[in-house]
Amino acid sequence: MIRIFSWLHHTKIFLKNKNLILNRYTTTVRTSASSNYRRIFVDRTAPLAMDLQDIVKIMESLAPTSIAEEWDNVGLLVEPSNPSPISHILLTNDLTESVMKEALNQEENGCKVGLIVSYHPPIFKPLKRLTQSSPKEKIIIQAIESGIAIYSPHTAHDVLWGGVNDWMLSGISKGIITPLAVKQVTSLKSLCLSVGGITDQEDCKKVTNVLCESTNTTQKEVTFSTEETADMFKIFTVKCGIDDRSLRGVLPKLTEQFSNYKITVSQLDKIPKPGAGRLLTLAHPINLNTLVLQVKRHLGLQHLRLAKPDGWSDDKLISSVAVCVGSGASVLRGVKANVYLTGEMSHHDVLDATARGTACILCEHSNTERGFLHVFKKLLEGKLSSTVKLSVSQTDKDPLCIV
Repeated sequence: MIRIFSWLHHTKIFLKNKNLILNRYTTTVRTSASSNYRRIFVDRTAPLAMDLQDIVKIMESLAPTSIAEEWDNVGLLVEPSNPSPISHILLTNDLTESVMKEALNQEENGCKVGLIVSYHPPIFKPLKRLTQSSPKEKIIIQAIESGIAIYSPHTAHDVLWGGVNDWMLSGISKGIITPLAVKQVTSLKSLCLSVGGITDQEDCKKVTNVLCESTNTTQKEVTFSTEETADMFKIFTVKCGIDDRSLRGVLPKLTEQFSNYKITVSQLDKIPKPGAGRLLTLAHPINLNTLVLQVKRHLGLQHLRLAKPDGWSDDKLISSVAVCVGSGASVLRGVKANVYLTGEMSHHDVLDATARGTACILCEHSNTERGFLHVFKKLLEGKLSSTVKLSVSQTDKDPLCIV
């Protein structure tokens, strides 16, 4: 039997046998033997860590890559061949050379950066070679050499309710928010696994435990249904959504342990998901100057770019704002709104919008995205082990500034 007591960074462990396996982060061990027990004092100077794949599952649960735009390159982009448990994650909008240098220099008490979450995918177009002559390729080489994984959510965060576009609007006066587009997508868990004909409630619990232990399913995601036979006998069915990879892992276990029950797999229908962009219909109109000040304050900017239709003054009342973070012209084009709010648009797209009576507020591409990293950090902190350190890059910034 093992009894564990913890004070700060010291742990006393009492073991009855002499065989001892120490945590990889143990740095100092003092032992003393008395009677049948060995008393061991372990000084832990580095935090515990999480496996990369467990963190990826959490990323997927927060923003499934299946809802990202089809043209995007999202998810786990770099996976070390022998990944170490991750104790430090660095969040950035763009993975530049300065951000990579920051990651490599951030080792603290053995807590090096093991994963970089870059909103923009550092690998977007196919790479034909990895050489030192290309800055982007050099960054990937450094990540591989240093055993650092790279993950990118990008447009999965754009379309997500509560994602980047909704964060962008959170700094503006309140109103009704609707998606600019709705698309039909297949959920990450696109299959329904059903175990029916169960006659014992204890077996329901056992089936649920197998599902939760063998997949990334939580007990809250498992549903139960009951039907009664003509003789008032109860029959239970256990169901849960599951992805193809998890199904291949859990199906053999279910068929081996519960072969007398009916196990079926069906395809789930596609479900509606909000697309990129949002339309804010203000509860109470505000003037253009107030809107500009709200955007500046929310993004922490002193300057931005504004294009107004002919005849507009700063007192023009605004009742609707269409937003698309980053480069939003293709999403905003043709949308009926008083103002387009985005990072960048081409000269001709701006001319077309103002000619149609819509003002354009341009904040530079990544300025409309970077602030969401702090929101995402809080979301991750609620899901990850408290021993995993999360930090937002201090060197990441938009390459453009207005002088």
